Amino acid sequence: MRFSLFFLSFATYVLCSACKKESSDDSCELSMSSLSGDYQMISIISKGSNGEVINQFDTADECVKDNMWTFAPNGFLYVKDIGLQCGTISANVETWSLSGNEMHVSNSTIGAIVKITNFSCNQFSYEGTDSYNGVTYVTTVTLKRY
Repeated sequence: MRFSLFFLSFATYVLCSACKKESSDDSCELSMSSLSGDYQMISIISKGSNGEVINQFDTADECVKDNMWTFAPNGFLYVKDIGLQCGTISANVETWSLSGNEMHVSNSTIGAIVKITNFSCNQFSYEGTDSYNGVTYVTTVTLKRY
């Protein structure tokens, strides 16, 4: 797979969700409070410095695609298998925080900073950069409020 373990792990552990709102207004201001809630991943696209474009979501395991990502306003991120189980762990706990449009996410084995590139009341996208076999990839992950 042309996708580094970092982004596979990060996409698996960071895809998150925000609180449900009845309003159709998509002009939310980005904050920990407005981002907090439940999400599901809807897209992972990697673009390589060599011009290659890889749709990671289409090839991801179904047990990853159906995960619920809950960003709690207290800085905890809960990733839970709500459909197909990927293994013996049915939920993971991470931490997250915001600094401007940078999201800091960590668990016991990884830590990452990604840039939130698009945010509305109902979904958001973040991107990060990683290199694999001499090619630099910018990966954009999009999550939709559950």
